[in-house]
Amino acid sequence: MIELILSTYSSIPREVKMVLAIPLCFAFVYVPMYSFWRIPGMKKVYCKIGWHSYPQGFTYTGFDGASAHSTCKWCLYKGMTDSQGNLF
Repeated sequence: MIELILSTYSSIPREVKMVLAIPLCFAFVYVPMYSFWRIPGMKKVYCKIGWHSYPQGFTYTGFDGASAHSTCKWCLYKGMTDSQGNLF
């Protein structure tokens, strides 16, 4: 997507286009990820691809001495939470 934006306007310097391209990518990729989960059925899709209750977090269920365990609020999947806060 950034390359498409950078190749569109040849008269604008590459540095200026990079400064403009990063917020556009944020607007088209990151923002919809947070708004689409409100659409009915998208929670199932997010859980299926591994984004368990992504904007809301997980329910912490315990620590076994080596791993933190959590439960997805949407699909009730039980798994381990890594150091980045992802459920797997």
